[in-house]
Amino acid sequence: MASYYVASVRYHGTRIREKQKMMILLLFLCGTFLPVCSSHIRSIIEYIDEDGRQAVIDAADRASINFGGSGKGIVVDAGQFNFLAADLMENDIPRLRSNPHIRSVEPDVYPIFHAVPFDNSGIAEDAGGNYDNENQSSRKHKRRKLAEAIPTAVTMIQADLLSQGPDPPLVCIADSGYALGHPDLPQPPLVSGTDMELPNGRLLRWNQDISGHGTESAGMIAAIEGNGVGLRGASPGVTLHITRGLDDDKRST
Repeated sequence: MASYYVASVRYHGTRIREKQKMMILLLFLCGTFLPVCSSHIRSIIEYIDEDGRQAVIDAADRASINFGGSGKGIVVDAGQFNFLAADLMENDIPRLRSNPHIRSVEPDVYPIFHAVPFDNSGIAEDAGGNYDNENQSSRKHKRRKLAEAIPTAVTMIQADLLSQGPDPPLVCIADSGYALGHPDLPQPPLVSGTDMELPNGRLLRWNQDISGHGTESAGMIAAIEGNGVGLRGASPGVTLHITRGLDDDKRST
């Protein structure tokens, strides 16, 4: 009986030790592969010197390895400005921010601004549904209505700190045209234009924009400020003169 008891203790002790080993192995595996389950964040990093640059590259390499290729490592290398854009693991970001060789680490936000809200059919409308988009755009985008936004680029160049003064400059845009009547863009007399006649006699109207490219360019420059629609341009209040540098298929004229 005693020998059976001793054997039983040894047996169960062995089982317990095996379970302990299994638990340790599981904890090790979880610690090894846990970073794969966390997310990577596209970030813009400004470094001070080569030590900072190398720290960013090392962190980006770790992210690329841990995420099995879904993390792209270094995405943009603007070495002349001491900037890198990279996919980083979340737990590496605080380390880089505390690194004395790193000046800043910020998320690389991908903003999607919609200057004109569209309904499901692709017909543009203003807040009251009155904007006539006929012959202005053939693109079929689903867009949601947003309050006015200030693009990151405007604040980066400190354009929001400047005023136009008593005599706003005249800006000429040679592009694919201009969607006259757009609710977030200047209207006459702040905008005028010149049509362009092609060698085959076809007339390209300055105040029509089939592709939407020229209207987008005009919005970046002069989208109206403070109207609660779309976004604020870099220089709202300027006078625009529009002509055609592109045809309706965005080919050079």
